[in-house]
Amino acid sequence: MNIIQVPVEKNTMTKKMFKMKTYSFVIHLAFLMKDSHVAQINISKLKKPLEHPSIKDFVDMLSPINEEAERSPGYVWRLKSESGYSSDLIVFPDPLVIINLTVWESLDDLRNFTYNNGLHLQALKNRKKWFHSIKPSYAIWYIRKGELPTIEEGKKRLLHIKKHGASEYSFDFTWQSAE
Repeated sequence: MNIIQVPVEKNTMTKKMFKMKTYSFVIHLAFLMKDSHVAQINISKLKKPLEHPSIKDFVDMLSPINEEAERSPGYVWRLKSESGYSSDLIVFPDPLVIINLTVWESLDDLRNFTYNNGLHLQALKNRKKWFHSIKPSYAIWYIRKGELPTIEEGKKRLLHIKKHGASEYSFDFTWQSAE
């Protein structure tokens, strides 16, 4: 289990209170993680519109990747339009920016699909052919079981990483919590 500690100004309380506050936060977070899922948003800026021939290989991979995600251990939900995709939703002013928003039972389930699914890994390796680099391109956060993330919440989590870096509020796969 990941245990996350929030930095607290030590000069505002005694060492005893600091330990008590940190301990109570750790207990709260452990409880939250026990009753939570993991949400993730990722965005990509296409080099050309989805209909362009140079993007065809990517478009052809969407259905199989989505089908594999939905069959993967720990998969809970994904954002999709009436067409069954999220890539055709316009949620940013630039129509070439596409979105993916999913929920997984655990961070390990999300990580396993992201980096161990052959077709998804192939798409990651070829992304420079289809997309411009965006930093950050994704954010991960905990949500309560039974709740679904909104696009606006995902945008806020991405913006938080961009402005403040990864934290317990919004993180990426490289972020390490205090354990």
